[in-house]
Amino acid sequence: MKKNGFTLIEVLAVIAILAILVVLAVPALLGTYRTAKMNAFTTELKLIGRAANQQWASEKLTNPEPMTFTKDGDTECSSHVDLMNVSDLSYYISIDGNGNIVKFYANNNEFQYHYDGSALGLEEIVNAQRLADVTGNNFVKITCSSAVLSSK
Repeated sequence: MKKNGFTLIEVLAVIAILAILVVLAVPALLGTYRTAKMNAFTTELKLIGRAANQQWASEKLTNPEPMTFTKDGDTECSSHVDLMNVSDLSYYISIDGNGNIVKFYANNNEFQYHYDGSALGLEEIVNAQRLADVTGNNFVKITCSSAVLSSK
C-alpha cells in the first residue's frame, strides 16, 4: 500500500512543536518590545533635558535666574520646551541659576521618571519606571505649575 501525506499523529506532533516554540518566543519578543519603548522614552527625556539646558543658556544673558519648564500632556504651559512628536509626554524640569537640572519629573501613558537632587547629568537617565509597577506615593503628578509624587 502506498502512503500519501502525513498521518494524524505526525501532524499533531508538528503542531505541538510549533506551539512550544511560540510559547517560548512570544514572552521574549514582548520583553524586547517593552525595553525598546522604555529606551525611546528615556531618549525623549534626554532630548527635552538638552533643549531645556540650551533654552536656559540662551536666556541666561538677560535672565540669570532659575527656570522651570513644564508641559502637561497636550496642554502647553507658559514655559515649555518646543519639541515635535511628544504629545502624550508630561514633564517638569527645574534648572538652578548655574544651569544644573535639579528636578526632572516626566511621564507618559506607560512610563515615568523622577529626579530630585543637585545636578542631573543627562547620561544618567537610563531607567524609567513602568506605571503599572508604581506603588505607594511614588506616582508622578504633573501640572503646569508643579510636579509632585502622590498615590495613583
